[in-house]
Amino acid sequence: MRCRCGRRARRGARPGPRQTARTGQRNGDRLARRTGRQSRLLLTAAAALTIALVVAGVRPVVRLDQAVAVRLHAVALQQPGLTDASRNGTDRVVDPWTMRLLLAAAVVWLWHRRQRLLAWWAACTSAVEWALRSVLRWAVGRNRPERDAPSTPPPCPRATP
Repeated sequence: MRCRCGRRARRGARPGPRQTARTGQRNGDRLARRTGRQSRLLLTAAAALTIALVVAGVRPVVRLDQAVAVRLHAVALQQPGLTDASRNGTDRVVDPWTMRLLLAAAVVWLWHRRQRLLAWWAACTSAVEWALRSVLRWAVGRNRPERDAPSTPPPCPRATP
């Protein structure tokens, strides 16, 4: 192989344009995988630390949690329309059963398109997520704060005959 000046290029000296693009792409892929792996580890460690702090009942974490709950409850009492909209969204749109039905439909669709490995992957990761969430709920055992529901309508007055 000869370079532009006509001399014979040394093996492995400077790669040509095609080799540069491929090498750059491979290096970018490696960097993306390494960055993704590091991000996953960092987020997993942060989640584990947060769960450990909550389970241990560390006072600053408990105080922060209570302060956020009290402030959000105050906002919910001041803005009943926002509370109704958020309740409708969480009860109907992003309800766990709605998401499970959508996932089941996606798994059936993938299976029908003969993308069986991807269908199995989606079903198995969902099952692992459900089991992990159940175990964490049991391990943490944190009850939701009890408050008057701000968006619950007042009881109907009894009709008097």
